[in-house]
Amino acid sequence: SEASFHVGYTNPSQFSREFKSLFGLAPRQLLKTMTEQ
Repeated sequence: SEASFHVGYTNPSQFSREFKSLFGLAPRQLLKTMTEQ
């Protein structure tokens, strides 16, 4: 949720929905994928 505030969102859920819409993964899913590599 901290990242969402840094990019101007006041609602972390809204940020997560829009992020997933753009990138196909939720922010946590992307982070998990990146750290597993």
